[in-house]
Amino acid sequence: AMHLDPRDMDDLSLLTSGRGLSKRIFQMRFLVMIVAMWGLLLGIGVIEWCWRGYIPTPEEEAGYCLGVNVENLKELDCLRAGFSWVPPVANPLDAFNYCTGTEAIIIKVFCSLFTLVLIAMQYHLYECYGREIALRSNTRRQTTTPRFWNQGLAPEFCLEVLVCLIHPPPGLSTDIFVEARGRTSVYSIESVLVSIMFLRVYLVWTYYREWLFARYTTKNFASRMNDVPMDSKLAVKAILDDQPFVFLAFVLVWTTLILAYLVRIAESPVNVQHLYFWNQLWLIVVTITATGYGDLYPITHLGRLICCIAMFVGAMMIATLTATVSSQLSLNAGESRLMMFLQSERWEKDIRLAAIKSIQSWWRRSIKHPKTLSALRNFRGKKRQYRKFLEATPHFGAFVSQMKDNNERVTEALSKMEATLQGAGAGSFA
Repeated sequence: AMHLDPRDMDDLSLLTSGRGLSKRIFQMRFLVMIVAMWGLLLGIGVIEWCWRGYIPTPEEEAGYCLGVNVENLKELDCLRAGFSWVPPVANPLDAFNYCTGTEAIIIKVFCSLFTLVLIAMQYHLYECYGREIALRSNTRRQTTTPRFWNQGLAPEFCLEVLVCLIHPPPGLSTDIFVEARGRTSVYSIESVLVSIMFLRVYLVWTYYREWLFARYTTKNFASRMNDVPMDSKLAVKAILDDQPFVFLAFVLVWTTLILAYLVRIAESPVNVQHLYFWNQLWLIVVTITATGYGDLYPITHLGRLICCIAMFVGAMMIATLTATVSSQLSLNAGESRLMMFLQSERWEKDIRLAAIKSIQSWWRRSIKHPKTLSALRNFRGKKRQYRKFLEATPHFGAFVSQMKDNNERVTEALSKMEATLQGAGAGSFA
């Protein structure tokens, strides 16, 4: 019976544990992404439920007629005069704050629950990371596994917890006043917190990066051998090399949706044109593509900042798309070899054609020379005489062959006589 070394058994168990941890990390990344996105959707539900607005002037709060010399006209008189009537604007400070309503509180409670679950899952995920690092750095199993904060993962974990911890909790509701272009806007604290919650979108990228590298079983060994970290930089280069247009389309869609909703948060309370989400999408699209029709534009400082970000994103997307198209249109190794073979064949044909043209040119020039003409006439005369000779002696060919046979017989007889004489001379001397 064959007995296995206990050390071999430990190596096998370490390999199995490493694969199990990689699979668990991949599953945890997926669950963390799902929980984070559900929490973000709940936060969006909170601010959609409790928009605030801007503080109107006394004229806007009472309503006014839009025309010339119509300061004191009422609504009916304004309409009868053929002018437009601007309806009154409610003061958000006098209206009911729906952020403190029952529906908003219920949504906030669920958002907080999802946030707590997300933090717990993040802790378990980093525990798995710590175990994986311990397995890679040790060849034998240890009695105790060091915690992930002892392996340099504490700053990254704290940063992720800080980002994922931000959400609109129940019991927190206050107003923030911002002045822009002579108008005071009223934002709820929930709008600010949900705007920061969009940082959770990076968890989608971390899951995709994990999925991209999870397809390779020897990723950690290859990373150590080549001294190349398997980080986001490598993932971006790999996906741009593998599926560039799909990746760019994915980034464009996500960026447009996120920036459009941030514009909605910044502009909706003060800009009537931005009450519809399609208007914000249109504004971001024309900004990213550097079109800029001018039919929609932001009026708040935050909205303008978001549009500036969209401009820079559009410039980077266009530059990346240009580089990708250029690399896709360039020939690969196989295509280069094929084209070199075809080019070499064409060059050989060109060389032959050039040689033929050179010979033709030389012949055309030398055919008129006196020596060339004399040699040609001599050649033609000799050829004509030889043809006449063959015609005059039709059996010349048979005569020549018979002469060759006779010469061969004479040569063979002489050889035999020489051999006989040599043999007789040797006998007499003996």
